[in-house]
Amino acid sequence: MMELGQIRKRLIEDRLALDRQDAARISAAIITHFQLICECMFGRSIGCYWPIKGEVNSVPLMMQLHKAGSTISLPVVDDESSAVGFKRWHPEALMTKGALQIPYPVDTDSVQPKILIVPLVGFDNRGYRLGYGTDSYDTALRGFDPPPITIGLGYEAGLLGSVIPGARSVPIEFILTEQGVRHFRDGNLQWVTSGRQMENIMKDLFFFHFRSREERALASPVCYAKH
Repeated sequence: MMELGQIRKRLIEDRLALDRQDAARISAAIITHFQLICECMFGRSIGCYWPIKGEVNSVPLMMQLHKAGSTISLPVVDDESSAVGFKRWHPEALMTKGALQIPYPVDTDSVQPKILIVPLVGFDNRGYRLGYGTDSYDTALRGFDPPPITIGLGYEAGLLGSVIPGARSVPIEFILTEQGVRHFRDGNLQWVTSGRQMENIMKDLFFFHFRSREERALASPVCYAKH
């Protein structure tokens, strides 16, 4: 039986080996499925990622959400403490490279996202993600107050029997692949197939995550109430 480190290495190698046509086809399918959730994100503060090592290309989604009035931010890892923060991104932002040679914006404000889009190396059907083994995202999620709504982007080939989560692992609420949108709640899987279904789920999640704050006032569908 392969260890998680070996599985991680294989999955990264497999996605890097995809030819350009297959990668474009898969990315297009993921972007299509993303439209189910996209309207519920317009105008909100959204943390995303700059793609590396064959990750799903998030840049078109960042552009779409930015044009729709969302505040987009990218993670930056402190070289000394390994703490993860988020800095505002826009198409003209000056970028530099930080830990792991991942680009991030400079000379922009720090923000705390209310929705967080994260890359997946692998995942399981309980909503746990396999990342690069640094624990950066799990650590960041545990530090958020209130915690953001989480969305993972990855390839269906990354589906595992179990990620074997640790005691401090944080499950993700949505996982998007070329096969569609999975929603996880209390370890249970539900496929999302319509905008109305997504709207109702997001309404519940915004109440659950932010009920003690200004979003408590959202009594009408959250997808169209912007704060």
